[in-house]
Formats: sequence, structure tokens, C-alpha cells
Amino acid sequence: MSVFSEHLNALIQKKSLTLSYLEKESGLSIALISKIKTGKRLPESEEKAIKLLRALHCSAEKEKELLKEYRIERIGREKYLYMEEIRKMLNSLSHYSSPINIYGTTEFKFEKNQIVSGENNIKTLIHYLLETETSNNCAVLKILLQPKFSFLEDCLVLAVSNKNMSNLHLEHIISLRELNDYLSNCENLKLANSCLRLASIYKSHYQAFYSYKAELPTDFFPYCVLTSQYGLLISADYQNALLIWETATLNVLNRMFDSIKQGCRPFIHTTDGVNGFLQAYAENLQNSDTSDDYTVGISCVPCIMTSISPELAMRRINPELKKNSYVMNFLKFYFTNQRAAKDITIFSMDGLKLFMQTGLCYELPEGCCDAFSIEERIAIMDSFMQKAETGQLIPILVRDEQLKLSPELVITVYNFRNPIFMWHLPEIPFSSCYIQEAGIQNSIMDFLIYIQNAEDITYSRQESLAILKEYMNNHFQY
Repeated sequence: MSVFSEHLNALIQKKSLTLSYLEKESGLSIALISKIKTGKRLPESEEKAIKLLRALHCSAEKEKELLKEYRIERIGREKYLYMEEIRKMLNSLSHYSSPINIYGTTEFKFEKNQIVSGENNIKTLIHYLLETETSNNCAVLKILLQPKFSFLEDCLVLAVSNKNMSNLHLEHIISLRELNDYLSNCENLKLANSCLRLASIYKSHYQAFYSYKAELPTDFFPYCVLTSQYGLLISADYQNALLIWETATLNVLNRMFDSIKQGCRPFIHTTDGVNGFLQAYAENLQNSDTSDDYTVGISCVPCIMTSISPELAMRRINPELKKNSYVMNFLKFYFTNQRAAKDITIFSMDGLKLFMQTGLCYELPEGCCDAFSIEERIAIMDSFMQKAETGQLIPILVRDEQLKLSPELVITVYNFRNPIFMWHLPEIPFSSCYIQEAGIQNSIMDFLIYIQNAEDITYSRQESLAILKEYMNNHFQY
């Protein structure tokens, strides 16, 4: 008997409920309820599982616990944890906040080969080293620090708020696990989350390199932070560190770091500004097989590019960008091939309302095109809905309580290749990046396939279309 069935049966017995009563309350047949109760089968859908649980009149907490058990039974525990990790990753990438400065401005009096003890003291020292390094015209920070990368991450996010940090170049080496199972993927995704966060903020000044764990010769020093003037060797438990500032030893550490880096591969490719994004995106399109176009986008706001006519796009494009060959080639290629495309757009109702209020196209860098008028927005959504009804476009609405999406982040996958992460962060110029490691790419794409039929996270295609029709009818006489 499954854990779900066992706990369900225990609750039914505790409440002394009959099969006839459950049939009446849930609308499910006695035969089906009996099979579920004895563990011979699971409810066919989450909707039926919820109906059965509601018939038990249990607490919201108990219902949530049983639903989780049902989801685990349906797809397997490891895959469930794997998908949950990606969901958490998307949630965290969509919401940014500046960390509190807990490090202060403590002055350090350095001694050769000084030992520093205590995690907080090491963090404070790292923050001080960052401030010292940025006094150089070309500041460089080399990082070999994991799996607890959050140990340094807050220092780096905090550092970017200091204008003097704008010249800081980061080189980061990470070691990934071999992709043997879902749990290995979860560990890799946690690291990818941190790297993407830094890539969005530092943009082209951030370079991440990866290798697989067995390949990194780090036996002598598990974790290492290097600046042009100092080296910090950190113990595996993050409780002790050795500060190096003697030139010969520092040179040895830099050579060792560079040697390790040579055996690694680029993890993230970042682009800065409109030109970099459109050039990289156009290359991605041109390298794909356009005979079977397939685009999946996930963001707060619906993907509307394929619902915009070429004439309207040319009217609204920034006049200055019409002189840009990258922009014009991108638009020409995109609109030439869009008619055969099969597009899936995963978004929230809040995002649709945002588009109807602002008229901004969040799929392109800010400044690419002007806001659409209210008449143009209605025309775009009219085309959007027509495509949705004919199946050329598949809209899928997320359940906001399960997955929080923000217009700050747009993820697009073209022909199930290389996911494109685009950021529109307040006070930080537009940036985008590509993950170049196949395992993480596949994890994102696995989730985008999974989420389309994950009833706990999204509405079904039919439900999504019905909700959209109701909204458009009530507000814009669609």
C-alpha cells in the first residue's frame, strides 16, 4: 500500500466515514474510492485527489500534507524533489532584494600568513578584501568556493551596490556533480541559481567555469578567494582561513587557480545591452531547425511577440534601432519564421494585467520598442486568443500561490535548446545570459515540459483558455 493510501485510509477510519458518504461528497465512484483506499490505484488527476480529500473535511494543513504525498507517489520522490528545486530556483531568481550590511567597516591589521577563525570573521575579512581590491583600476576576484557558496554570495551582491565595485571582474570556478540521478541535479541547480544571480548583476564582468567534481585538484585547499593583493584559503567547515599576502606564495596560488581554470569549460555566457542580446538570440534562431520551430517561454507577462504583426512591430520599434543591423536582421528572421512556430507561453494573470496596463513587450530589452496603445494591446490579445483557440499558441496560466513569477525575469527556450535568461532589474542595465552546461539546460527544459501538466502548479490548457476568455470579455469585450 502506498503512503498516500495508507494515510488516507487511516483518516477515513478515524472519522468513521463510509464509501457511500465519500461517493456523495466527492462525486467519485465507490469502485474508484475503494481502489484508492486499498492502494490499488491513485486518483487519475490532482483534481480528483482534491475532491476526495475535501470530502474528508480535514484541516488545510492535513490536506496539504496528503496532496504532497499524492504528488510524490504519482511521479516518484526523487523527481518530485528535483522539480521542487527548479521551482524554488525560479522563485528566487524572480525576486531580488539587497542584503543587509552585517559586515561593518572593520579595519584589519594584516600579518603574514595570518590565521582567521570564525565564519563571521571570515565573511567580514572577505568584504574588506573586496573593498580594498576595487581601489585598483582593473580589480579581479578569483573564487573557488563551494558547495556553501552562499558564504560569499551576499558579500558579492552587497558589493555591487558600491559604485566603486563597477570595475570588479569575477572569475568563478565551480565543480558540478556527474548527472547520475535527480538528486545530483538538485545540487547542481543550487549552484546554478547562485551563478545566475551574479550573472544578472555583474553581467559581462562575471565569468563562471565548471568541471566535474573528480577533476578539480583541490585537496590542498578546499576553498580559495584571490585578489591581486591577497589570498584567502578557507577550510572545508568554513571556520578557519589562512590569509596570504606574501608575493611568491600569492603567485603560486594564482598559477594554480589559472591551471585549474584551463581544465574547465565556460558555464555561463553573458550578454550586455540590446546589441549583445539580439546578436546572441539571432544566432540561436539561425542555428535551429526552422522546419520544426518550438518555443517555450515562462515569465510573469505572456509572450506576445508572435501575436504582433510585422507592420505593428516596425511602427513601434525604436527609430534609432532601425539603423542597427542586428535588430533588423532579428526582426526579419523572427517574423519570417513565426507563422510555422508552435509556441507555449507560461505566465500569470497578474502579468497579463500588467501588459494591458503598460503595453510593454517584456520579451525584448527595455528601449527596443515603444509601449503599444490600448487599441494595439487589444488587437495583439485578439490575435493571441485566436492563435490559442486554433492550437498554434498554447497559453498556460500558473497558480500564483505555487509559483511566483516576476516581469524582472523572462526565460525563453527555442526548439528546446539553450535557455535564455533575461533580466529587467531596477537600476541595473538590461542583461541576459545562456547556461552552457548541458545538464542544467536539460533540467530547465525538463521543468518546462513537466509544468505544462503539473496541476498543482499550473491550470490545464482548457482552464487557462477559459480564464483568459472571461478576463478579456469582462474588460475588453473580446
